[in-house]
Amino acid sequence: MSVLEHIPFFDLHGGAFLLVHAIFVAAVLLVAHLAFNASDPTSAASPPPVPSAPDAFEIAYLVGGVNQVIRTVVYDLYRRGCVEVHRDKMISAVPERLEDVSSTPIERNVLDVLRRKSHPSRLFGSAALRAATERFCAPLRARLDAQALILPRSAKRRSWGIFFVALGVIVGVAILKSSLALSQGRSNIGFLVALAVVGSILLLLRAKRGTSDLSRRGRAYVEQLRRAFAGAKSETIARLKEQPAHAVAYEGASLFLVGLFGYELLRGGMADPADAA
Repeated sequence: MSVLEHIPFFDLHGGAFLLVHAIFVAAVLLVAHLAFNASDPTSAASPPPVPSAPDAFEIAYLVGGVNQVIRTVVYDLYRRGCVEVHRDKMISAVPERLEDVSSTPIERNVLDVLRRKSHPSRLFGSAALRAATERFCAPLRARLDAQALILPRSAKRRSWGIFFVALGVIVGVAILKSSLALSQGRSNIGFLVALAVVGSILLLLRAKRGTSDLSRRGRAYVEQLRRAFAGAKSETIARLKEQPAHAVAYEGASLFLVGLFGYELLRGGMADPADAA
């Protein structure tokens, strides 16, 4: 520790010690943030124009991946009377309705899982359904990737690399400064430890954003869609409240509103059973 004692950055005391270290952690977070942005090749790209008739499953996959696609399918099946929600919040297919409804392959996969009463989480935990949904969504992902709305795997790897380097700097310096303080008989390192913990948490939150499936262009596109169709969301919620049970809630491209707004739309248009579904 004798070497560190001669370095001004480490050999500070009292308020100056805490202030300089807080500035240091903030600087590391800022540099990491800029590095995360630079690792995304779509940072400077503007989002695509808003389509007049968005593809429901493509938007659902973009917003929330496989889980959002499954949610969208289940909700549409529920509105069409093919799925029922029980008082215990379990859900199941309605056998007598299955023959009357023409379903797509992805809908049949969902209905196969729901042939017996199940908790909604079973849908998301079914390896077979997830694999089938991934196959169904493969062409959608390819289209999204071609538009640079999905973050490349290479960019995700770079982002995780940035995270671990920045984390090592924050934690490593905190350990060195704490060790030096303790060796000098100073035990007031609580604020130093707290700064390291807070800095690490903020760094992790930023890293998760930088390693999600959405690129910056993809996030901008989703926000653009939500602004463009905010009025359609309100109109759809009003229509849902007026429709009889088992009516088709979304026809054609309007089904994409469920994938785009998710549970926000479901809560607005339906009572508690829709949340369970």
